[in-house]
Amino acid sequence: MSFIPNMRILPINNTNTYFRARNSRIRQADDIQRRARREFPALSSTYIDKFYTIAQTSNHDIYKRHKADTYSQIIDEKIADMREATDKVETAADLYIPYSKVLNHVKKIRAGNCAECSASVVAALAANGIYDSEISNLGLLIEFKNKKTGKSEFESIVPIDHSFVVTALNKRKPKEKDKIVIDSWFGFTDSISGAKGRYKQIYNENSFEADIAEKMAIFKSLKFEKSGILINSDDYQTNTSLTIYKAPDEYDKERLINLGIYSRDNYPNLVIDASKFNFTLRDYFRYANIIESSSKK
Repeated sequence: MSFIPNMRILPINNTNTYFRARNSRIRQADDIQRRARREFPALSSTYIDKFYTIAQTSNHDIYKRHKADTYSQIIDEKIADMREATDKVETAADLYIPYSKVLNHVKKIRAGNCAECSASVVAALAANGIYDSEISNLGLLIEFKNKKTGKSEFESIVPIDHSFVVTALNKRKPKEKDKIVIDSWFGFTDSISGAKGRYKQIYNENSFEADIAEKMAIFKSLKFEKSGILINSDDYQTNTSLTIYKAPDEYDKERLINLGIYSRDNYPNLVIDASKFNFTLRDYFRYANIIESSSKK
């Protein structure tokens, strides 16, 4: 269910994260994000849709807006074909080196949306020996609080169609304040709280509200799933907030190590310091066997 069809996307604030951030860890993560963008430049159909097409701009130049619509459709078709091709597992490399086919296709066709941008960031992090990255999604958390007790009794996350990467740069037992959002599609790197602030600005905070009918539809669905009993909705108030949650696709450290070796071999410009490879000979031999078995097919 989506209750934000009229959400207004505001222009991006192209503030240079790298030079503004006092936090050295954010600067390091942003350096990796920039390397990914340079290595895998990509036109995005969803980016064009949100910022340049007739539906999103107030520009009076109808020709340019129609041209943007045309470009968006062409790029969208290329991305759809790419995703169909990369979804197929044909070799050992496809299975044991995540995103290897995605990276090759993006490099070739120079097109991709937020999912492909996120994959390139995961590859860039792995190339620099960072294996704790997670592709995450943006969503709206709707809480239903009991007016009498003040406690939240039911909640639901409604997805916003956008993904990015969250990492703690290999920090052990990280807290939320240690985690960093790398959003290569929008082009920024920030803390979790800072990223949420940016998303509120980008998507327009006033849009983060469902209408009463849709909130109640969610409420009744949750109530029925939990107890099968419908309670008077007037006894509850709703709070809506922005939330970040993990995408379902997850890869273990071993496969991310394989991705790191693959990325260093094929895309050396992703690496900040080539002398600090975080892998063992055992890792490399395992990776070499995967590549060799794939080449025989």
